[in-house]
Amino acid sequence: MGNFSTKMTSAVSMVALLATTLGTSVVSAASEFLPYASVLADNAVIGTQSSEAAYRLGDTITRAELAKVTANLGGYSPTACAGDVYGDVSSTLGDLCGYIEALADAGVVSTASATFRPTASVTRAEMVKMILGALGETGSEADAGYMDLSSMGDLAGYVNRANELGCAADADYFRPNATASRGEAFKIAACAAGLELPVDPVDPVPPSGTGVVSTGTVMGAL
Repeated sequence: MGNFSTKMTSAVSMVALLATTLGTSVVSAASEFLPYASVLADNAVIGTQSSEAAYRLGDTITRAELAKVTANLGGYSPTACAGDVYGDVSSTLGDLCGYIEALADAGVVSTASATFRPTASVTRAEMVKMILGALGETGSEADAGYMDLSSMGDLAGYVNRANELGCAADADYFRPNATASRGEAFKIAACAAGLELPVDPVDPVPPSGTGVVSTGTVMGAL
């Protein structure tokens, strides 16, 4: 899709790159994505919710919703909604209008099209490009080895870059045209921005009857 520009500036520095991956298949348990939603909420990228269910991690993310995440991640403040940038973006979208128009003003999203399609879902490849682009990343020419990117144009470069950053797993297929979920978008966003997840230590496992002491594991360690 041609609505995403490659000319961006970043207000978020890469700090302690998070060595995590986005799997190539949809994860059935939304709980995997909760830590990423939480760290984004802690950094005011998304709103803090009182429960896991309220984050709707398994739901698809719309273009307008991703625009708000992207703007907050890249440090772009919403503008007053003018309603004249895209034919389908107006004050009826609430604060999402200002975020979309801010990205358009900054060149993060293209205004070549008369419409933005704010309620349309986002593919995994589009999601990766928008998030990385907002952080000042560009596509990589290094082939990550995905066998389903040959017809993806510049989107392939952003997926390859996500792999270089450790935000997309090594695999044969990326499923670039699959619909992205909110949880997947949150995971890529947290990883690309280098936001570190909190790690809760687990008490060591007591010695077993054989005399072998287990040191236990730290849940959530990366």
